[in-house]
Amino acid sequence: MERKTNNPGPADVDARVRGIANDVTEQSQTQRENVESRRMFEDLFDNSDAAIIDFDFSVLFQLVRELKRNGVVNLRSYMRDRTSVRASS
Repeated sequence: MERKTNNPGPADVDARVRGIANDVTEQSQTQRENVESRRMFEDLFDNSDAAIIDFDFSVLFQLVRELKRNGVVNLRSYMRDRTSVRASS
């Protein structure tokens, strides 16, 4: 006696399979390392006995570059001779 089922047999199934696979192993590892690094530096910052100060010297560097473009070769003597420059800084 033969049983009939509603399940399609191998001949009835469309054998095409489409898919995209991306290996994200390296990306995941990099992300884990970044999180760990951030935690380490946050811990260092939060528990440090030393003061941590961040200064932005970009304006000073810009001023020095401008002075060099204008021909100043000895910054020390330039500043010593110009008290008005020192006072405005």
